[in-house]
Amino acid sequence: MLPAADLARSPTGMAAGQWTRRRPISWISLAAILVSLFSLLPLAFIIWIAVQTGWDTVSALVFRPRVGELLVNT
Repeated sequence: MLPAADLARSPTGMAAGQWTRRRPISWISLAAILVSLFSLLPLAFIIWIAVQTGWDTVSALVFRPRVGELLVNT
């Protein structure tokens, strides 16, 4: 039988409940986060313009027959 302390060890070899120092974020992770945030800019722009325009105008532009037709065809 293994002692309970050995059973509670994580795959990293640390006992359960022990805190470790976090490694600093790598440059590739930082680059991925920046690219992800940059790719969300168009969506943020659309939401910002929709808020400024108002629901009446947005609904008139979005919920029209041509938009529904394009949605069905894709």
